[in-house]
Amino acid sequence: MAKNSEDKNRSDPISTPNEPKLDGSKASGQEDENNMKMTPDFIPMIRIIFWNSMGFFFFMFLIPYVTVQLLGVSKTELGLAFSIQMIGGLLSAPIVGYLTDRISKKLLILIGSFGRATCYILMYVGILLASFMLFTAGMFILGFFVGFFWTPLDTLISEKSNKANRSFAFGKRGGMMGKGNLVGSVISFTIFSLSNIFVPENLFLV
Repeated sequence: MAKNSEDKNRSDPISTPNEPKLDGSKASGQEDENNMKMTPDFIPMIRIIFWNSMGFFFFMFLIPYVTVQLLGVSKTELGLAFSIQMIGGLLSAPIVGYLTDRISKKLLILIGSFGRATCYILMYVGILLASFMLFTAGMFILGFFVGFFWTPLDTLISEKSNKANRSFAFGKRGGMMGKGNLVGSVISFTIFSLSNIFVPENLFLV
């Protein structure tokens, strides 16, 4: 009897419910998925950052000059303009975080893009009209809508990259930002310099 019981115990398979077995094709597919650094549409998606970042570096560099020299405001008011931008981002952050988990991330990126375009127009008009209030309103809109662009985009970057290569994916994001800043600043400084030389009184260009 003892021998029969021992033979039975040897022949009984060991059940492992927490580790389901995969057949050959599924295991191969899982291995290919794990080896994939990112999805095929990752690079086209990341190129958005290049175009988005082209004017950002020069624009932020120009804000102190514009507010103090052209609008004639004090340094305290200059600090207020930057504070208003931060307040806009502070207000939008929880809203964007909630919406990113519930609606289309591409739609949020589109909203953020149009919002930032609106803010640039307001700030430009504020400079032309020498209106610090209009310029500050543009700064607030910039801070508010910047989260609508970056939060869902960063989420898409995470979703479209393998967890073992996520740092590489965000490195590509930073690289695209750097390239956009470089190209945009070269173009902007060229236009700014030529305008100062040939048409220094043209407020639309300088």
